[in-house]
Amino acid sequence: MQDIMGITHYASGETEIFTDPAKFIETVREELPTRSTTGFTYKMVNADPSTRKAIDDLIYNEYGEENPHD
Repeated sequence: MQDIMGITHYASGETEIFTDPAKFIETVREELPTRSTTGFTYKMVNADPSTRKAIDDLIYNEYGEENPHD
C-alpha cells in the first residue's frame, strides 16, 4: 500500500486522496486559483520534502511572494 501524500476537499463534499505526489501537486496547482468559489482545501499528510516544497512554492506564488524556505 502506498503512503497518502495529501487529501483535497471541496465545498460540494467531494474528497480526493492522493498517493501520487505529481497528481497531488497538479491538483493543488489547478484548484488553488478558484478556491474561493469551489471551497477547495488541501492537507498534506505524509508528503516528502520535495512535495512539501512544491506545494509551498505554489502557495507563496499565489500571493505574489517568493518562498523564503529552501
